[in-house]
Amino acid sequence: MTLSPSNWPKKLFTSTTVIHVLVFLSVASSTLEAAAGGSTFELELPDAAQSEEIKVKSTDFPGDFVFGVATSAAQTEGAPKADGKGQSVWEYFAAHFPGIVKDNTKFPDGIDSYNRYMDLGVGSYRFSIPWTRILPSGALSGGVNQKAVDHYNSLINELIKNGIKPSVTILHFDLPQALEEKYGGYLNRSFVNDFRDYSDVLFKTFGDRVKHWVTINEPKVLALYGYENGWAPPGCTRRSIRFTEPLVFGDYPKSMKESVKERLPAFTEEEKTALTGSFDFLGINYYLSGFARNEPNPSPEAMLPHEIDAKASDQVAKNGVVLGNPLGSYPEGLQKLLEYTKTKYQNPNIYIAENGVGGFRNDTMPLEVVLNDGFKIVYILRHLNAISKAIKNGVKVKGYYIWTLLDDFEWGTGLMFQYGLYNIDFNDNFKRMPRLSAKWYQAYLQKT
Repeated sequence: MTLSPSNWPKKLFTSTTVIHVLVFLSVASSTLEAAAGGSTFELELPDAAQSEEIKVKSTDFPGDFVFGVATSAAQTEGAPKADGKGQSVWEYFAAHFPGIVKDNTKFPDGIDSYNRYMDLGVGSYRFSIPWTRILPSGALSGGVNQKAVDHYNSLINELIKNGIKPSVTILHFDLPQALEEKYGGYLNRSFVNDFRDYSDVLFKTFGDRVKHWVTINEPKVLALYGYENGWAPPGCTRRSIRFTEPLVFGDYPKSMKESVKERLPAFTEEEKTALTGSFDFLGINYYLSGFARNEPNPSPEAMLPHEIDAKASDQVAKNGVVLGNPLGSYPEGLQKLLEYTKTKYQNPNIYIAENGVGGFRNDTMPLEVVLNDGFKIVYILRHLNAISKAIKNGVKVKGYYIWTLLDDFEWGTGLMFQYGLYNIDFNDNFKRMPRLSAKWYQAYLQKT
């Protein structure tokens, strides 16, 4: 089941297209000109302020700014046994804990992107290379899977051939189950050596062409869901949280030390030195914002362990009102986060590694309605506007990746949400069709 990249990826457009987008919940209208080609997208907008927000153009960003889309192997590839692949912790977790995934969606039944290629019209494609494909046993001593290496060589070469820069995530929640069983996965320092070995294999094999690497996707989510509330593998409920301070300053913040005390692992002086300034850029995944409520007397019965340590709880709404619009979209929060990061962490290079919005999957809905995702276009433009403002205020944002290229397996919610620029028909052999947002994004990126 080895790939043949053939003519993928292609450009989406061969001619100018006029597209009409209807955003329900709208009361006023405005017309937006695409970045090039004369394509016109007519969007109905809630108010004049938002009308101004969505006028940001791709040409408003620096010339070296990267626009792309993102996926992860575990959520899209399928083919769980192809070419000698080993089992990941998520495949094991979903199979052995019925009900952990919405509607008991079978995790291995992915979108089959491992054996299918897709049209792209972007400057960069962020994807992950599964540890379990390259090193099926998890350890270098078990050997390198050459068939998997050949597959990703084909993918990377085809991307570059079509002018698309590959951005590779090394670990996107899919740790080899073999390492979880061998020594407890992330909780054992042996993980560091195996992760180093795997990373070295990737760098030596693909590093001549891949120049942009993401180490571990969303380590905070990994800690919270895997070791606190048990919603993700390995399903433990221990107190574990991470801060950015160690990567910038070499140690945990004082407030965290005072709160967590002896439960917080201590860094050696050598580790502090190695950690300080050890990253090239920060990747930020942003979807929405919420509220934090002061909890001077935290309740173990009503709060999660990390909230107890922080003496603050996460709140979706304040006095019954969510932050931003009714869907929780709050682009201003992204701008504030970027400017805070600039001030707090010595103005690092930043990539928005994920940003997107999805609708609920409804297989009874007419296809033309499913493909008409104007709300997603407005969401993306509002967040691009927030990024543009932050850049003008001195934040060094270098790129933006939409989550996600195509509808995928969204972990515990299974196939419930549709984030993709491409619609996937899960009842018809994973047939895919571009949504309005896919066509719009391609036109938007055609700089004049």
